Amino acid sequence: MVRLLICRTCPRYEPRGLSAAPTLGAELAALAKRRAAAQTDPVVRAVNCLAGCKNPCNAVVEDDGKPRLRFSRLTPEHLDDLFVAAARIGVMAADEFDAAMLPDSLRGRLSALSPAKIDD
Repeated sequence: MVRLLICRTCPRYEPRGLSAAPTLGAELAALAKRRAAAQTDPVVRAVNCLAGCKNPCNAVVEDDGKPRLRFSRLTPEHLDDLFVAAARIGVMAADEFDAAMLPDSLRGRLSALSPAKIDD
């Protein structure tokens, strides 16, 4: 099952004063959840931190047994391409990842590539 994790606290250190306005990350997560409501993949989750605070707004695409991809400096305009990346990750073989398979707008925003989790 492909998961799209979006940091709801991005940008964590931006002063918001007394504003109750959502963060950019929370806005992106809400948009992604609305879009994903009518489909089974990816599952969208808003999370508290994806360890990319220096380059907010962050999202991760992950799937069991496949590399975990973190993207940074995202805006709502990247949402369609995040769903495209999630679909491509979902159908690739575990050892098949190549950055060329990502949409152009996300290639320069790939900020972390973690190896697939190995079950003991």
